[in-house]
Amino acid sequence: MKYDKHFFVCQNERSDSSKKSCGKEQAQMMVQALRDSVRALHPNPAAAIRVRAQACACLDACADGPTLVVYPEGVWYGGVKTSDAHEIVKAHLGDGTPVQRLHIHRPQASEQAESTER
Repeated sequence: MKYDKHFFVCQNERSDSSKKSCGKEQAQMMVQALRDSVRALHPNPAAAIRVRAQACACLDACADGPTLVVYPEGVWYGGVKTSDAHEIVKAHLGDGTPVQRLHIHRPQASEQAESTER
């Protein structure tokens, strides 16, 4: 694997402004805040773990937006703000424990397959 951790930040913007969505501007600010937080925790790039933070297309979790997901764990966060970036990065680069107040449960493909088999 090229990266130890990968942060995907939804940048979807709905045309219907009456419905919640993540937003391109919010996503770009969050990506930068995540990158800044990684650099703050690991100022020496050679010693840093391999981390990527990037904006992505719709994560299909608009009702929980703004959202992001962390891989390889598959941990989902909703209602995130740029002020949450440092806490999220510290949690995932430290002990790998999700930030519970922001964590949202999104079924993994394996969970969905199990529920349809029942």
